[in-house]
Amino acid sequence: MNKRFAAMACLLTVCTTAHGKTMPQQQMFGWTYGVGIGINQELYKGYERRVIPIPMIGYRGEKFDLYGPFMSYKAYQADDFAIKLTLSPRFAGFDESDSDVFIGMDEREFSFDAGLSLEYNPKPWKTRWAVKQDILGKSNGTESQLSISKSYRFGPLVVSPQAQIEYQSQNMVDYYYGVKAHEATAERPEYQPDAAYNPSIGTGFMMPGLGGMFNANVRYTWYDDQIADSPLTEKDSSFSFMLVYSRFF
Repeated sequence: MNKRFAAMACLLTVCTTAHGKTMPQQQMFGWTYGVGIGINQELYKGYERRVIPIPMIGYRGEKFDLYGPFMSYKAYQADDFAIKLTLSPRFAGFDESDSDVFIGMDEREFSFDAGLSLEYNPKPWKTRWAVKQDILGKSNGTESQLSISKSYRFGPLVVSPQAQIEYQSQNMVDYYYGVKAHEATAERPEYQPDAAYNPSIGTGFMMPGLGGMFNANVRYTWYDDQIADSPLTEKDSSFSFMLVYSRFF
């Protein structure tokens, strides 16, 4: 169930990014709706690749954006620079029913993150630094991301290669990938990981059609040894693909 939510988070993130640059010559505001599908490789043992269809609804304003449970408010803008305040769910974690590897472990719970992002977007480049903190006291962890992308236009098609480095604090990595002393077994030893750095590369695709916009994103992520060496995981990298169609009401 948690991995289903993770795919929804990825899809909604793609929608948020896409609508931020849907109309480079004419800003459009208002309510949007659409559908998406995600294919996501899993890290935890006992999970297979998931294919998940998901509906999407959102709102784009001059300063306030809402896409599902993801919210952002543009607190400051000057030319190509902007500061945004963000609130987003963290669709992560697990319970015993998700996989045999979790039997006898405490549940790792859903949470909410509040954060700040700094964006500098001199076309065709887009750079973003974001930091967010768990505000429900589940992991008490912090996550930070630095990304850069460049857009290329081929007629109606826009292609945007991207590189990103993600930092996750020790508290966050330990909460989602660690094994506590009372949870340890012969097959699942105690594990206390440190902070992790996860690089990724990807490409976004955007094209108008059917009265709306098609957005796709392909991403490959390499995970830090602190995550890959966990007794709960069986991979050190993952591939994801998202396709979203959306349009204004």
